[in-house]
Amino acid sequence: CVCVCVCNVVPRLSGEHVTSPSDSWHHTAFFVLGHGHSQAAATIQPEEKERIGRFVFAVDAKLAMGGRLLIRRAVCDVVGVDNRDVVLTRSKERKPFLKEPRSSEFPLFNFNVSHAGDYVMLVSSPSHIIGVDVADIRRPNSQSVDEFFRLMKRQFTPAEWVSIKQPANELDRLHMFYRHWSLKESYIKAVGVGLALDLQRLEFSSDPTLTTDSAASMCTEATLRIDGHLDTTWKFAQCYLDAEHCVAVALGPPPNGISDYLSTIGIKPPEAEADAPAAVGTVASSSTYRALDAQLIAQQLKKPFETLTVDELLESASAIGSVDDEPYWEQFASRIEKPSRR
Repeated sequence: CVCVCVCNVVPRLSGEHVTSPSDSWHHTAFFVLGHGHSQAAATIQPEEKERIGRFVFAVDAKLAMGGRLLIRRAVCDVVGVDNRDVVLTRSKERKPFLKEPRSSEFPLFNFNVSHAGDYVMLVSSPSHIIGVDVADIRRPNSQSVDEFFRLMKRQFTPAEWVSIKQPANELDRLHMFYRHWSLKESYIKAVGVGLALDLQRLEFSSDPTLTTDSAASMCTEATLRIDGHLDTTWKFAQCYLDAEHCVAVALGPPPNGISDYLSTIGIKPPEAEADAPAAVGTVASSSTYRALDAQLIAQQLKKPFETLTVDELLESASAIGSVDDEPYWEQFASRIEKPSRR
């Protein structure tokens, strides 16, 4: 089966009020999608259903469906609305975002999805820019690890390559590579600039306490340097889901809003404050965004994942379309699972 995880490192919303963060922050993992869950397609928008229906392989369709179900579940749980009222759309860079309903108190409510291997992940926040990346740690199919590293040379700084190549064991070097890669991906997905950013401007140090033996334990000691300068305003969490999948979550400071993101959803970007540090790809915002204590954020990022069933994922998802579209679900469920590996 495909494992779907959602990680809400946010205070739960109730109307326009924020409940106590110490009570309401959580990380949750869902396992989805098998035969007998045809109602899943009825809980997403028609254009989402059509797009997912075009996938050739079942694994891609499942991951896409899982991502959509997670987004809608996160919006309903965090914003406190019915699934039928949730309208999702995409930015010009094809990044999904919540079009309706918008929160006037939390105009930066945002989420991010990532999938690799057997997992699809979602993170969301009403007040902090957030990003996630899950990496599938497997040996390259048609090339050596050294050749793979050579092709990726420009994506890391010299100091990062020293860390990546430090282990004597080849598999351990691959693990270090993907720990650093997922950190970079989580950051650029959070700020919304994509791979157009020169990744050598970003220099990460992976959390030294992160090991496959501590699967599901969130480690929060990773650091980021931008253009050589240590940036302490961003917080990062890393964990292993299992021996072959590592995850990185990037949580940006409320004073930094993404101008492109705000413009996309129809909100005029605030004027930059003269003394506010701006992250790569962001513009400093006014102080209207609620600042949460950095120490509390770090504590909450350490919370482990929980596991829920498919039924728990769908139990509160009101149907948008027909629940009797058996031909669609039969096509969904009858695909070849995945391309054969050579």
